[in-house]
Amino acid sequence: MRPRLLQGLFALLGLLGALSAGSARAADPLVIYGDALQTGWQDWNWSSGQSLTYSATVHGGTRSIRLVQGGWGGLYLHTAALDTTGYGAFTFWAHGGTAGGQQLQLQARDTAGNPLVSVPLAPLLANQWRQYSVDLSALDAQDRQITGFVIQNATAATLPAYVVDDIGLSVAPTRQVLYDDQFQNGWTPGSGWNISSNTAVTSPVHAGTKSIGITPTGPWGQFYFDKEGFSTAGFDTLDLWAHGGTAGGQVVSVDAFRAGTFLGTSVLAPMTAGQWTKFEVPLADLGIANTTVDTLAIKHYSDQAGPRFYLDDLAMTGPGTGPSDVTMSGLHVQGNKLLNGDGQTLFIHGVNRGTTGFECVQGYDATPRDQAFVDAVKSWNANAVRVPLNEQCWLGINTTGANAPYMGATYRQAIIDYVNLMTANNLAVIVDLHYAMPGTLSTIGLNFQPMPNADHSVTFWTGVANAFKGNSAVIFDLYNEPYPLNDPPAAQAWTCWRDGGSSCSVKVAEGYVETGTAYTAVGMQTLVNTVRATGAENVLMVGGLGLSGDLSHWLAYKPTDPENGIVASWHQYNFATCTSEQCWEDEVGPVMDQVPLIVGEFGMADHFGASCDTNYLDRLWAFVESKQQGYMAWNFNTWPGTCGTSDFNIGLITDEAGTPSAYGSQYRNHLQGLTSAYPD
Repeated sequence: MRPRLLQGLFALLGLLGALSAGSARAADPLVIYGDALQTGWQDWNWSSGQSLTYSATVHGGTRSIRLVQGGWGGLYLHTAALDTTGYGAFTFWAHGGTAGGQQLQLQARDTAGNPLVSVPLAPLLANQWRQYSVDLSALDAQDRQITGFVIQNATAATLPAYVVDDIGLSVAPTRQVLYDDQFQNGWTPGSGWNISSNTAVTSPVHAGTKSIGITPTGPWGQFYFDKEGFSTAGFDTLDLWAHGGTAGGQVVSVDAFRAGTFLGTSVLAPMTAGQWTKFEVPLADLGIANTTVDTLAIKHYSDQAGPRFYLDDLAMTGPGTGPSDVTMSGLHVQGNKLLNGDGQTLFIHGVNRGTTGFECVQGYDATPRDQAFVDAVKSWNANAVRVPLNEQCWLGINTTGANAPYMGATYRQAIIDYVNLMTANNLAVIVDLHYAMPGTLSTIGLNFQPMPNADHSVTFWTGVANAFKGNSAVIFDLYNEPYPLNDPPAAQAWTCWRDGGSSCSVKVAEGYVETGTAYTAVGMQTLVNTVRATGAENVLMVGGLGLSGDLSHWLAYKPTDPENGIVASWHQYNFATCTSEQCWEDEVGPVMDQVPLIVGEFGMADHFGASCDTNYLDRLWAFVESKQQGYMAWNFNTWPGTCGTSDFNIGLITDEAGTPSAYGSQYRNHLQGLTSAYPD
């Protein structure tokens, strides 16, 4: 499920109330319930104990709807007549209360009050808000007159109490259907090869009455469909729904051709057994943005035959007419929210780009940092980039003959140009002291040290702060991943983290293994003071112990900041010691309640569990979003990103155009539809 945040809805209430009776073409999202039902809407519920003015648990504003539904009970939000032309999806937020697990379904009602198609929803989460967004086409409610929507108990048993809030309709994108029960609008299927296909399967179907059943009978089996000279102008995405059948796990690519010439490909995440999943493929990934295409193909991405899978509801879509871009400048902290210059609560969802941390030490500079890279990031709908920096390279110290040309002034100017390019394109940028270099050793440039150092880290941050203090879209991440080598008592470790100096006993590490070379550490408080001494007012990120995975005592030892501009940094991987919602709530939740938090890195590794484990990622994203905080994926580089191999598979892309890896597809798909601000 991908949230589509209805940013700015409630500022439009006065304008939108008049739209509740319908319009020829929607110009703005439609509010049905904010703190109350809007004009023209009524509560026609049945078998439900409810309150429309509940105040104990709210998502936005001051009121929500609390429901205790008996078997098949429904919250029927009724209107006399609504023309859905121009609207795209029914959206709402739901909170599972203390129990969670409520199984709901959603339906629309026609002009006679009869139910249309019922769409089952993922179970609600306990103690968390989550947004649901269901395409009107899936409800058989697109471009027609209806009399309302029903949020219904999908079981015969009484459900535990739950809460819904911020209910409305999003604006529809430009859309052309390719397949809906049959191929339409001039698109025709071909026979393909190493494929057995049926374009009129009656079960399972996503919407309507038919779907496409596909069985790969040999290696790289391919099913294709054609429309000669189809213009993609006005469209930016190919939408499709896929079902993994009884087996699941199928990986397919979407390939594009013109006059028999291959144009581009996009590999989708593995399908789920017994479940429909929506995929949104940017046309830019296929090499067909603003051009023409003759053939699209679904290729089974394997050199073996494979189990049957299903496709449905294929369509070309374009950008909707939703809210304008949210500015990523003017960043500042207020309470536990990160705000922009317009006072909006920012929803940071971005990527790391790791190579600036190590290429210079190794004596090369090969990873692009140009407009094409920026466009690739933005094509994912990411709104922030984290830039790891190398202390040795920035300061031009401890050089060797091989790396000297890539260090010092050359490195600094390259980073400044890179950051300024991204912020000019309305991306927030996090610059991060990733590799600290105590002493004069030139061989440790690619090893993570336990703490920043008194030798160089203050000088480093003085220079970085002076370089970017005039750019309010830049955040300073003071130190990537602090960690104690010898597992000292908590009070000693956290005092070392905050104060450094005599409170610490640290030694140079190589591969996280302590050597015999001691150095003097500086603490987070010293680095805060260093940045503020330059006059820089930029937001600061501060990670905890345990490689920034341990925030257990973060609040007690938080550095003081005269600008009150500190954000907690948290790193979360599937091999961490704290990977359950309960652990997150206990250890990280209290920090999120007091200050903003950004997950500076998240990722997965197969040898600690499947790197394409959608459940883990969905849980992490839902938890962070429920707290209105942000996250950054590691890593937007062409590193390994396969699924099912014993490797550290965290590469999000397969090429510099931003084509997602199998692993990266999950995140790219999740980002589609997100806005850069949480609703007020």
